Amino acid sequence: MYRRKDFDVRKLAKERQQRRKNDRRLVAIAYFGGGCSCGETNSAFLTIACGQDSKEIEVLCWNCLMVRRRPNGISKKFLKVMDVYGHQCNCCGERRERTLTLDHVRNDGGIERIAMYSHQILEKAIREADRTRYQILCWSCNKARALKGMCPHVSNSRT
Repeated sequence: MYRRKDFDVRKLAKERQQRRKNDRRLVAIAYFGGGCSCGETNSAFLTIACGQDSKEIEVLCWNCLMVRRRPNGISKKFLKVMDVYGHQCNCCGERRERTLTLDHVRNDGGIERIAMYSHQILEKAIREADRTRYQILCWSCNKARALKGMCPHVSNSRT
């Protein structure tokens, strides 16, 4: 028999809620077409988004979603960051500049964002040029790494 202190009820409830949310997302992705217009079909990279006229729902990969959200391109500071760290995703090789992000290799980005503004983080990344701390990833790989702990590109190449 379990004692109350043996498990955390809140943690179990949160895990159950996350599983339900993910199940609903997968069902919606299958219902609305199963893949992005760019050809991406891996469910780890897909999300549900409103269409451009806000009346339709469509399935988009994170890269296409970020291209849509960044219509004016990218900042000059981020271009300098890409000059230092490279102009493509370190995981999958994606080259569309509007889909690329600065990733914290040690997963300490949340702590750094509390202490600094985003432009200060970019300046620090340019100044330090530390490839053991920062890397360039596309939105899909960055999001998969944040949510799942590892990008599917890495796990597929190891099997």
